[in-house]
Amino acid sequence: MDALREIATATVRNDKFGGGFPLEQFRQFDIIFEQSAKAKSDLYIDLLPLVNSQRIELLDQPRLIAQLNSLERRTARGGKDSIDHPPGGHDDLINSVAGLASTLLAKSDNQRFWEVMSGITDDDPYGIEGWRMLRFAEHIRRFG
Repeated sequence: MDALREIATATVRNDKFGGGFPLEQFRQFDIIFEQSAKAKSDLYIDLLPLVNSQRIELLDQPRLIAQLNSLERRTARGGKDSIDHPPGGHDDLINSVAGLASTLLAKSDNQRFWEVMSGITDDDPYGIEGWRMLRFAEHIRRFG
């Protein structure tokens, strides 16, 4: 275990599931534990346009797809919508994917990531916004 601690310090993000238990478990291995800035319902809401616009592609993994398909939208008394798994259901995989997508696509942290992934260079006159416009135009052409 000491060798593992010396290799690297890792960081994980988690929603509010499990209270303080996960924090203590990660802390004993010197893993930094951060609370997610977004609730999982918001992560699911943000995931839908990313999948529909093909900015991300989900793995063809049956449990992941089943969890995504089982998500339910509910409206609370106050009118606020939430998205969650049905009673007795699971959402661990789709929750992880939605959290990862949100983290990777945060513009302020990862603009250069998307420039590299899309082949945009520093001398590209259109930059990342031009690339996004092209992707949007392609989406409209394909799906109307």
